[in-house]
Amino acid sequence: MRRPADFAATLAGSRQGSNLAVAYAAQRGDGRLLVGYIVSKAVGNSVVRHRVTRRLRAIMASHLGAIPPGTGVVIRALPTAADTGYGALSRAVTRTVDQVVRKASQQ
Repeated sequence: MRRPADFAATLAGSRQGSNLAVAYAAQRGDGRLLVGYIVSKAVGNSVVRHRVTRRLRAIMASHLGAIPPGTGVVIRALPTAADTGYGALSRAVTRTVDQVVRKASQQ
């Protein structure tokens, strides 16, 4: 996901949070699956932000099959994600994304 309009449309959809990340999901009319990431400066310096983003991408790459086509998903990392290991981050993000996708598909 790269266009601001795609982010805005997804952020207006369903939301679910955990102590490490907040996930947003919305149904899209075009049938494409789009995933975006928001990692602000509150998470840490550039090195830390990029590490968190790489981890989120790896987590979502292994989880894309569980998300139905036509869904937009945005994951916003919280500052606590910087100090968390990959396993704990993976569990939290997977659980949060599953819940928000379920909510978005019911609307």
